[in-house]
Amino acid sequence: MRKSLTNGDYAEAVFLVDANGNAASSGPGGGGDASATNQLTQIDKLNNIDTDLGSAGDSAATSDTGSFSIISLIKRVLSTKLPNLVSNRIPVDGSGVTQPISGTVAFSNTSIQVSNFPSTQPISGTVAFSNTSIQVSNFPSTQAISASTLPLPTNAASQSDVQAIRDRLMPSSGISVYSAIGTSAGANIKNSAGTLYNITCTNLNGSIRYLQLFDSTSAPSGTPIRSYPVYGSGGFLVLGQDLLGGAGVSFTTGITFGFSTTALTYTAGSASDAIINVRYA
Repeated sequence: MRKSLTNGDYAEAVFLVDANGNAASSGPGGGGDASATNQLTQIDKLNNIDTDLGSAGDSAATSDTGSFSIISLIKRVLSTKLPNLVSNRIPVDGSGVTQPISGTVAFSNTSIQVSNFPSTQPISGTVAFSNTSIQVSNFPSTQAISASTLPLPTNAASQSDVQAIRDRLMPSSGISVYSAIGTSAGANIKNSAGTLYNITCTNLNGSIRYLQLFDSTSAPSGTPIRSYPVYGSGGFLVLGQDLLGGAGVSFTTGITFGFSTTALTYTAGSASDAIINVRYA
């Protein structure tokens, strides 16, 4: 064999072949010489490797054991041993794995504080907790939402509405208290317009008496605007906002009460028989 070299010279080599065209040894040599027998052995090994690998057209293996090419077994793994792709990704089920996260979750005002968590969470998906799941989707460590920024629902009561209701039930200020413990059977307790919110009366007499209210700036007399029976022998009358109304009873002139022995007009009873307490404004 003659080979042209880059410098213009030629290199020659002599190969011996047998009658079949196989390379033959030029003389005695070692067992690793490229003899016809050694060549055939290597060719058989290459053919075996090629058979074991298989070809792209091989079908998937039908079982985990048996005589199948490597390509057939790989196709079986891909088609039967892996879950279906989700968004072109292989889903990972960590339900059987003990999570290394520990600590407590504390609610402070409107933010969630979690201790012993890594500063950056690589998880995005669904984290299962027994029968409940929590959806995690790249939330920032501190949420910017607070109760003060949330809008009120339509027609929701505002703070001023709540205060107005409180004031109707009982004003937070400006309330006066009148008490007469066995000292009066009737008196003017306010000589200008006002509102009566609550009144109690105890009758120590053995007979029925009547607690009467007058819109007046003077002592009780004549026909009251309201008259309530108070039974004898320690009978106790309570007039609260369940009876007087949430806004109480308004008096345009003044507030006067009377402890009477008659129901429809004022007839003074004994002052020592009456215990009176009034809340008004």
